[in-house]
Amino acid sequence: MVSVPDAFPSSVWATTRVIWELSIEQLEGDELRFTNTATSHPTEDFLTIIFGSGQTFEDAAAACKRALGERCLLETPYYAQCIAAFDSARESNASANERQPRTGNAEPQQLESVLG
Repeated sequence: MVSVPDAFPSSVWATTRVIWELSIEQLEGDELRFTNTATSHPTEDFLTIIFGSGQTFEDAAAACKRALGERCLLETPYYAQCIAAFDSARESNASANERQPRTGNAEPQQLESVLG
């Protein structure tokens, strides 16, 4: 997923370009490793503000790396919980559907209803 979030390196508004990569790796049995990687690419307006404020690219990159790392540490467990909740609800629905005869065209459960 690619996003263009707001960035406030100073009192001026700018944006950055962030590429989010989500992956799941099978470990042993039912264990999985969920990885959330974010890579930030500065936009021209962001670089103009950084260099205009006297910061070096290295200082700005280190600050962005810390901020993205903290965000991933906060968000990844919640995202993994949402995936687990979705899977549990899907399994529950599958079990319920096996016990009841199907009538009509039932719509698949949407992630929003699990989270909502």
